[in-house]
Amino acid sequence: MRRASCHLLQCMSTQGICRTGTDRTNQVFRHSVSLKRHLSLSTARQQVAPISDQAIEAFTGVVGEKNVSRAEIIREQHGRDESYHPCTLSDVVVWPRSTEEVSQIVKICDQSRIPMIPFGTGTGFEGGSSGMKGAVTIDLTQMDQIIDFHPEDFDVTVEPGVTRHALNDYLRDQGLWFPIGK
Repeated sequence: MRRASCHLLQCMSTQGICRTGTDRTNQVFRHSVSLKRHLSLSTARQQVAPISDQAIEAFTGVVGEKNVSRAEIIREQHGRDESYHPCTLSDVVVWPRSTEEVSQIVKICDQSRIPMIPFGTGTGFEGGSSGMKGAVTIDLTQMDQIIDFHPEDFDVTVEPGVTRHALNDYLRDQGLWFPIGK
């Protein structure tokens, strides 16, 4: 069985297992992609310096003081998801309210070489919201507007903070729903 036959949707990286559906026996084999990724992130964590006070001030200038937090409890809430990965903290959490603010945050991070971690609701299973020293977590939950809706095409454009529950509440009057979860 070749690793190339393992399809992306069938990979379970949180468990380091890949089930292939192309073989009659449906073999299960271990792979080391998750471990290699974790080790490379660990190495990267050691090489990143803490975020400077100048960068924190720049973030505050973009999103306002109430939308920037260095509090440990807030960073802990943003340093984990539903995966088995241990909680790791970023240096700061910011809450942009628009794409323009996200763009400005990204520019600051690019100029200061600060790693960025996007955060939605923290319900992922791959450890994607895990923080790292010297990084900023960008919490997108305040960007929760429904931008455009075309019921005839079953098409809706939303900001990243729109939850499936909020979307279904919006769609209910049209007799539509987003059929994910309960």
